[in-house]
Amino acid sequence: MSIVEGVVEPSLANAEAEKGFQFERTGYFCVDSKDSSSDKLVFNRTVGLRDTWLKSAPTKRNSIQKCQLD
Repeated sequence: MSIVEGVVEPSLANAEAEKGFQFERTGYFCVDSKDSSSDKLVFNRTVGLRDTWLKSAPTKRNSIQKCQLD
């Protein structure tokens, strides 16, 4: 479990419980109906977004270029 504090647009103050939202570059979240209050909104992640930039495997072309440089 991760607890993250952040800032959201004012329109989310009227968010309905169990309604989903996408937080940019983070994932999809829904309002927690039990732990949210008018003073504090709690969102639960329903789907995370994968980061393919960090985990991209070297391509065959990159391997060939590396061999030519050696």
